[in-house]
Amino acid sequence: MIFLSDGFANRGNVANVPSFGPNTVVKAFAIGDPSAVTCTGGGGNGSLDDVADLGATGSDCQQVTDPSLLDDLITQAVGSTLSSVQIAVDSGPHAAIPAGDVDATLPIGPDFNVKTANWSTPVTDLGPGLHEICVRATGEDAGGTGNVTECKRIRLLQLQNDGTEVDATNELGVDNTHTISVIVAGDDGGTDVTFMVSGRNGPQTEVVQTDSNGRASFSFSAPQDPSRLGDDTITVTIEVSGETQTLTFTKRWVDTTPPTAFCTESVNPNGDNVPSAPGNGNQGQNQDGFYEIGGDDDIWPAGNLQVFVTDSGSGTVFGPYSVGDVIKYTEANGTRPREQNIGGPNSAVVTHILGNGDGVVTVVDGSGNISDGADCLVPDPPK
Repeated sequence: MIFLSDGFANRGNVANVPSFGPNTVVKAFAIGDPSAVTCTGGGGNGSLDDVADLGATGSDCQQVTDPSLLDDLITQAVGSTLSSVQIAVDSGPHAAIPAGDVDATLPIGPDFNVKTANWSTPVTDLGPGLHEICVRATGEDAGGTGNVTECKRIRLLQLQNDGTEVDATNELGVDNTHTISVIVAGDDGGTDVTFMVSGRNGPQTEVVQTDSNGRASFSFSAPQDPSRLGDDTITVTIEVSGETQTLTFTKRWVDTTPPTAFCTESVNPNGDNVPSAPGNGNQGQNQDGFYEIGGDDDIWPAGNLQVFVTDSGSGTVFGPYSVGDVIKYTEANGTRPREQNIGGPNSAVVTHILGNGDGVVTVVDGSGNISDGADCLVPDPPK
């Protein structure tokens, strides 16, 4: 409290004024001609010295004969100073904010102006989760030194892989579903996680919210079709305070599974009779040698499969043929392995193969995988 007076107690009595309490400092100034102004005289009603003693700590009145000096005198008496700005993290000790991170040179004052110091400083090595940042401003005035502290809580989030293989390969024909799992460390749920698939099975996008443990997962299936073989890139993102965090995964869809082959007894050239063999009257598997040849694949349709017939006696390979073609196979030991027409232009049989052993059917799919052989058994000559 600043008390300005000419020092004359014209009314009231200082003795009737209670003390102001432990947090108030009183400064009294007697202003005017020293012959007419006094700090000690009060006409029996108390003096300015008595007024100065009403504060927390007793002080003396100061006589001011030149009013132009009053501003400086008051500043010296009670002007405040901002001396330091300090920061503390997670209940740790306070440390001074570096001078270069404060836009004013400290200390500021003493004067009667509001003290303002803007600051911006990095806080490093904080892990994901909830943190408390406290800043303390310390200053002093005629009442002594004091400080004020303001704290803010912040939550730091970090997108992390939750055990998903970063570069994974799937056999498309066997397992055509892929799952990506992530965790937003420091999160307690409700954060939007964006999963975006690009590549053979894109584009597709899905937004998943984290659970109470910060976890989110996304699954997608690739159609079992040759056009879906190749690579997909799965980009996972979150937005935190205007900043994007990203994780990237690759899924490689491959086909290394071979097709299956078959060689099944079939019709004669007229297309209306399946020979009665096998097993009739102690006969061999197929006395007449008419077979439908072909195969199946998990991914490639029949039209993309190539069918071959190998003479097991000579190793000669015939084909390619189409799935569902009917052939006649004859074991003719010692002859030159060859093909010849059978049954005329309308024949249900596409070719007649003569070999030195039984026929073996193999199928090649569009990925180059080769099936195991399927035997086309025929009797040895002369049967």
